[in-house]
Amino acid sequence: MNNDDLLNTLANALNIDFSTDQHSGSSSENHNPWTQEVVNNDLHSLSPHHQFDPNHPHGIVIGNPIEEMNHWHQQISNDACGIAAQQNAIEHLNHQSFSQEQLLHHAQEQHWYSPNIGTSADDFGKLITEQTHVSVEHHYGGTLSEIADKLNNHEEVFVGVNSTIEWLPDHNSLLGQTAPDLFDPRHYQGAEANHIVQLIGLEIDPLNPDNSYVIVNDSLSPDGKAMEIPVAQFEAAMNASDGYIATTEIHDSSQHQDHEMTFRGCDDYGFDGDRKNFYVDGHLRGHCEGRKLYTGNYYSAGNTYKGRVGTDMNIYDVNDVKVGYLDSCGHVHKNDGTIAVKGSNHSGFANAAYYLLDLVG
Repeated sequence: MNNDDLLNTLANALNIDFSTDQHSGSSSENHNPWTQEVVNNDLHSLSPHHQFDPNHPHGIVIGNPIEEMNHWHQQISNDACGIAAQQNAIEHLNHQSFSQEQLLHHAQEQHWYSPNIGTSADDFGKLITEQTHVSVEHHYGGTLSEIADKLNNHEEVFVGVNSTIEWLPDHNSLLGQTAPDLFDPRHYQGAEANHIVQLIGLEIDPLNPDNSYVIVNDSLSPDGKAMEIPVAQFEAAMNASDGYIATTEIHDSSQHQDHEMTFRGCDDYGFDGDRKNFYVDGHLRGHCEGRKLYTGNYYSAGNTYKGRVGTDMNIYDVNDVKVGYLDSCGHVHKNDGTIAVKGSNHSGFANAAYYLLDLVG
């Protein structure tokens, strides 16, 4: 189903008069010019996706979307998505503003951008490197697990996508709830990549994979800042580029532990309302009451509250300050993303208890 067919069907279903003057950019495998597909303004007004809300995240947040969303820019022409995406990163890395017009003109002079064509996959990142002296690596076959590791290491991440699939209304939107079958990404199998976006975060709900989201800065429209896209939908859009990702190389990944991430629940977290004691080498070291953690035996007096594991899977100390988080396989991560406790021998909740009660090592 192409865009015109989808909009005509939707118009009949919802009695809405959509114009259908859309067109899609074209690209060739491994040398895609990141052109921009024009999406109907009426469709945008119905909010196909929500914006990331720092006060109400969907579970564990990987990356730093709060900071990155402040550097979002809308593209100034249909073929400038590659320039706008690089502008975001340049400003974030250099801590100063840059004119998109100047960057576009300079990229054209350097043959890194062509009017009415865009920025090729091979040339993407050259503006970033020139302006910030930070190398940009790109390859195909990228995965969200790899992207999560890059975000944890504070790298800038960009992904090639098909913009039509990316902007299909999701199940949280008015259109997605009204006519969900019309917006199934499977209707677009074989679609080509024609767009590039900056991926600024992941929201992982270990207990409900369907409630996990990718957060992107998309230059397409005013609605594109910190836009939340369901994981399955984003993967479908990303598959159109054969998993093209471009990332900065600020940090040496060998200095960091791998961040294991999955969108399948694979750990018994052990959350319940019962009280439970925790033992190390046969010695009592603390207990929990629901999600709250204390020193001592649960039936003894004088126990000290040490913190809790929140419903957002973050670990909070006695002052309610976040000191780490649980991933979906029960591993405990410090705030910087490094793994503090592996989840293979205990439940995720027990690992959080050991970490919070200083029972490691």
